[in-house]
Amino acid sequence: MLLVDNRKWLPKNHKHRTSLSAAVVMSNMHAHNQRNAIISELSRLMQVDRYGKHYQPCFEANCFEMISKKSKFYLAFENSNCQDYVTEKLFRNAFMNGLVPIVYGTREDNYKDLAPPNSYIHVNQFQSLKHLVEYLKYLHENDTAYANYFAWKEYGEVQVRIHHLSTKTPNVLCTVLITIVNLWQVLGN
Repeated sequence: MLLVDNRKWLPKNHKHRTSLSAAVVMSNMHAHNQRNAIISELSRLMQVDRYGKHYQPCFEANCFEMISKKSKFYLAFENSNCQDYVTEKLFRNAFMNGLVPIVYGTREDNYKDLAPPNSYIHVNQFQSLKHLVEYLKYLHENDTAYANYFAWKEYGEVQVRIHHLSTKTPNVLCTVLITIVNLWQVLGN
């Protein structure tokens, strides 16, 4: 077995991240899954810095620059568990800012189809949130293991392009379906 040292891919500010913490930026407080409950429980087990409309302000220009100086992990939690529903949280917020994404939303096999291999941590990989936090502590204390989450950079980079939404995109369809289901429940049908 060939062992490769992936520490060359660690973010430049890696050594300044001295305490175990994760960050999340949220504007939508009305999640259609357990996102908010999971974040609350994680914040009882470790430091979770929350930013957004209802939390600490985080101005777009320097928001993720500030976060990436402090945190090694980013909670890329979607507000719905819809198939193929993966947003900027994974690509722009985490990958492009040198943060290891902890993902929650769509199924793990959807992330495997969309993200570089071994580039993220899925909440559902662990028996409990306590086990997840223990693993994050291990990664925080072990640069070699943490660096493996950046090994994908050997083969390319993430590029984010913003396109106009259309009704053909999974995100819009997911939002429309959730709205219909909620309306259906309100009307009592």
